[in-house]
Amino acid sequence: MDVDTGKKEGADAAQEGVPTDAAVPEASASSEQPADKTAIVDLTKTEKKVEVDKPVGKPAEKKMPKSEKQKAPESKAQPRQKAPRLSVEADAALRKLEEATERQEGSVWLDPNDMINRIPKEYCGQGRLRFLSTKLSYVLRGHALSYGARSPDIDPMDLSMDFEAVMKTMAHYVSYPKISEVLSIVRNSDTRRFQVKVAQPDLPEATWKGLPWKVVAIRAVQGHNRAVVENAKISSLVKEVFTLDPTFTKADLDTPKLPRTNLRPDLVPEMLAALPRVIYHSCDRLAMDKIVEHGLIPGGWPQRTGRAHNFFIASHPWDDSVGGRKLAGTRAGKQYYIAFDTELIVQSGCRLFRTDEAIISPDWISNENIICTYDAVNREFAWVNRPYEITRVGYNSKMKTHKDQDTPKKEALSKSPYANARDSLKAYLMSGKSIRPGQMQMTDSPEELPPLLRRREGTSGPFEDKVTLKMASFGALSNAETIRKGKGRGKGKGKGSRPGGQAQRSTNAEDYIYSSKIEMQQVRCHFCGEQNIEGTHKCQSCFKWLIAWSDGRIATEVCRMEISAKKTNKVFSLDKIDFEKQPRAQRVSDRTRADQRRAGRSNFGNLKDAAQTHAGRYTKLGFKSIQDRMEKDPFYLFNNAVGQITPDCCQFLERQIN
Repeated sequence: MDVDTGKKEGADAAQEGVPTDAAVPEASASSEQPADKTAIVDLTKTEKKVEVDKPVGKPAEKKMPKSEKQKAPESKAQPRQKAPRLSVEADAALRKLEEATERQEGSVWLDPNDMINRIPKEYCGQGRLRFLSTKLSYVLRGHALSYGARSPDIDPMDLSMDFEAVMKTMAHYVSYPKISEVLSIVRNSDTRRFQVKVAQPDLPEATWKGLPWKVVAIRAVQGHNRAVVENAKISSLVKEVFTLDPTFTKADLDTPKLPRTNLRPDLVPEMLAALPRVIYHSCDRLAMDKIVEHGLIPGGWPQRTGRAHNFFIASHPWDDSVGGRKLAGTRAGKQYYIAFDTELIVQSGCRLFRTDEAIISPDWISNENIICTYDAVNREFAWVNRPYEITRVGYNSKMKTHKDQDTPKKEALSKSPYANARDSLKAYLMSGKSIRPGQMQMTDSPEELPPLLRRREGTSGPFEDKVTLKMASFGALSNAETIRKGKGRGKGKGKGSRPGGQAQRSTNAEDYIYSSKIEMQQVRCHFCGEQNIEGTHKCQSCFKWLIAWSDGRIATEVCRMEISAKKTNKVFSLDKIDFEKQPRAQRVSDRTRADQRRAGRSNFGNLKDAAQTHAGRYTKLGFKSIQDRMEKDPFYLFNNAVGQITPDCCQFLERQIN
């Protein structure tokens, strides 16, 4: 036992680097002879370790346990980054918050432009962000709540929803939605669909998600479901009301009150100047035919989509900024844009207002206010409202009469035609009569309009005829209405996810719509025999021109097709013009046959005369150009639509003057 102990002590001394007498022979012996593998090692003595093949005089390397090697280093707690404090002039959100604090308000609504300095710009038109934007619209506009799907409660005072509740609800529609994604959609949406309500953080100098303000609510700006709007106030969303009634305010939009007709619009020049002269509604061909026949009904007809408003834009469809893109108040990719006379709309008693960029109306817009329809794909006018001439001339004559009589401002306000249509519907229902769902019912006696002279193209040449149209008040009950059950709308007995049931003999005033409309007649094409709506330029079956040809009409058609070919990079030639009366350069040599075909000046001469005529008129009226007058003068737009003088033709005529 003493010998073994002495050897171990010598080995320990060698490990510590102290030379001993026993260490030298032991090391030489170990280098010459292999170690005995059968030696017994006492594992209970952990403080002593046996190292093999270690150089003499070097300390052994201390081996760490495997668990300690794989252990991650401890992370130091980093202080949370504060949002950069921009100046009040640079940060619109902070400026609005400070103004709200001065007014002793705890929160304020932010527009997308107010978030530019905080939220980076990002494209949201595809992929996950587009899908998330669609689901946000479905929830915030009240469609999910109306159809009985999962949705938070909506505040009827401002049509908003709690932000945290919306984020929890969105987790059932989209996988793992992020707050940063929602804020990016609010800031970068191409149609500016949403707004957020922000407040100061809980503590001073604190931040919320890296922002100097905290989002507490969110709402959709437009496109709400009709079942939600019925019991809510929309005035908080409105930025501007278009009317000529000085007594009608933004708060009146939450009441059944309707604006009155102002017989002296010249006494309110500031309100008249604020009106956009012409507004446009985008749609497809099938919807255009329905609108031309019945007028513009919120949600469509006869099967309504549930939307509570009609949507318009003030931008012109031939502008480069429109160009088929998705804008607020439009539908992307729609070919036809229906032009409405804004002054006639507000003077008829319809409510018209602007929430953000889109112009909205909750009323049934009569077809007598339609001017024409522009085809954005073919860059031409597709249809013109012939009775508009009678309506506008009668309106101008009435306003001129009251101006000459010097009607005072207090007596100038009278009951509007839209209010008369509502009273006619009430009287019709109070008499014990009912309206079937999906049908329109005339509620008063029709009024006969002055005869309308039409000049059309026939198989043997142009001819004229007269037509007498009628106008009356109508009431209707949509076929898509539901019987209300408790809170909101019940699912009823309909098929699918949408609610079913009918509202026949309904006692809810919101279920009925009313307005006045002009009778639209059908015109038979002399080439193929198909029926077309009166005012259609081209037959929808054989695509032959139905309007009568004249020297000026032929010249403008050549001009229009040539300019359109340049802008669309297409080939143009005279033989592509679809009419038999060719220009003078294309006549045959036979004098008799030439006289039968056409006589007069050349196309260039006719365009030169037209350019001088148009130029002399717009300069006297104070317009900048021919196209500027067409965009600001509704009746001039109607005349150009009749003669197919498109904006491209206006630009060509302008160059002819110079």
